[in-house]
Amino acid sequence: MQKKNRIIQNITEAIKEAFWSFSPERSFTESIMQYDFQINSLQKSLMQYSFPLVALWPLVCIFLILLWDPFYQNWSVHQLLGADSDLVMFLSSGQQNHMVYFFLAMFVFQWLFRIEFLLYGFIIYFVNRMDLHLHLALSGIMGICLSRICYQWWLGLKLEPHIKKIWNWGSSLQLISFLLVLSVSLYLLDFLQVQGMFSNVSNLQIGKVSRVHFLMISILFFYGLCQALLMLWGHFYVRLTPEPSEIRIKFSTAEWILRFKPSSRLQKLIEEQLKQHLENNEQYLNQLGELEIIQPRLSNSMMRQNILKEQNYLKEASYRLAKM
Repeated sequence: MQKKNRIIQNITEAIKEAFWSFSPERSFTESIMQYDFQINSLQKSLMQYSFPLVALWPLVCIFLILLWDPFYQNWSVHQLLGADSDLVMFLSSGQQNHMVYFFLAMFVFQWLFRIEFLLYGFIIYFVNRMDLHLHLALSGIMGICLSRICYQWWLGLKLEPHIKKIWNWGSSLQLISFLLVLSVSLYLLDFLQVQGMFSNVSNLQIGKVSRVHFLMISILFFYGLCQALLMLWGHFYVRLTPEPSEIRIKFSTAEWILRFKPSSRLQKLIEEQLKQHLENNEQYLNQLGELEIIQPRLSNSMMRQNILKEQNYLKEASYRLAKM
């Protein structure tokens, strides 16, 4: 009974932390950092890592605003630039080469600015204004999704093997989700267009599918599939018994601190942990130094190298937090 209550408490706290992270990307990153800095257990961190849908509520709010459409007939690219504009003609074209260009543009925008919710919102807004072709809109959404996955993979390149393994599992499962959603979305796009089932308005019509609803469902399908795969993987991964020979060097996520801005709560938790971990590592080094006097062959041992590496990560974390 006590174990069941603890699991329920962990799930509740993980959902709460994912909710207040405001985005799946931040939820993923902060959950792994909390495990790496020994703030949370592996089980609790993987629970938060597996709940991207919970962190999706700001995007749902954007979708609801767009469906309500308070900006109806306010302005459009056609009105602003005229129908003969090169930009208008590009955005209104569904040619494959234009899809590739728009895919790459959204990929770069997301990589540089990491504002996926706003980019989704702009795409759907312009589709609703009939300023953006549905083919370009879908390719842009897929570019945003893939960019986020690639950026996440890039963040994990310098992590220590133990934490990198967890991070790469998450990135791989999201990539699988992306490929599945891409395949299904392209198939449905072709099928619905051939059948003439797309509506020109965002309101529901009998026998018709709104272009806006199609795009929103594609986005939510991607995050929903990510959550399903991550939850399934996390359920089994947390039960694995680590190898006795496995060396787990901690704190390598210190490299992330200036690459994204952690929440004020996480910053405070890490700062509280830093002093204690630095003191513990200093104590370990002193004890190891005493052993090295007795056994000089230990002077350049793997244990000393690992402790020094963790010490450097902790100092790097302290330095980066001070710059924020």
